[in-house]
Amino acid sequence: MAEDEEVGLGSADVKTGIYEGGFKSWESSVDLVRELAREGLKSRRRFLELGCGTALPSLAILQRHLKKEGEKGKLELSFADYNPSVLRLVTVPNILLTWAALRPTPEDAEPFEEEGELDIDEDLISEFTAALTAQGITLSFFSGAWGAEFATLVEAAPRDTSAELLVLAAETIYSPAALESFAEVLMRILGTEKGGEA
Repeated sequence: MAEDEEVGLGSADVKTGIYEGGFKSWESSVDLVRELAREGLKSRRRFLELGCGTALPSLAILQRHLKKEGEKGKLELSFADYNPSVLRLVTVPNILLTWAALRPTPEDAEPFEEEGELDIDEDLISEFTAALTAQGITLSFFSGAWGAEFATLVEAAPRDTSAELLVLAAETIYSPAALESFAEVLMRILGTEKGGEA
């Protein structure tokens, strides 16, 4: 996959085969967040968001998990996007910001510095990773085009096979030509999962 430093910084929402829209939050993500809130998550502990981009649905799940008091159990969140730059520059920072907004701070302190900024240093990253571990939260990231190679990558990743998987997909198809390969990947992943749903 060809990527350059300017991917996603132009005026186009999608450039097929180069940039697939991950720097933008689409209405479909907000719709999925609403649906997840309405339906509830039951006892689900494993989620895979395909075409995650800004990852709003997964962030809503993470936020709900972080807000729960007492016994939480494990949470496994997997994020997949065509562009590795989207994962690095949007998805991971959004995960960090979601955690930082909810992390315990002294009563007189704000989670963010002046004007809504967050100082990200080694101490904060260490606190973040320690908090994820302490709360049983596992994060996985995958990048690539829909296809057999991508499905194999997801299937080979370590996972808790005793927990049912829910596949989330809201920001995935921008071209009818991609529908068949996306459906094949989805069916293959669900075919290897006990009780998996999309």
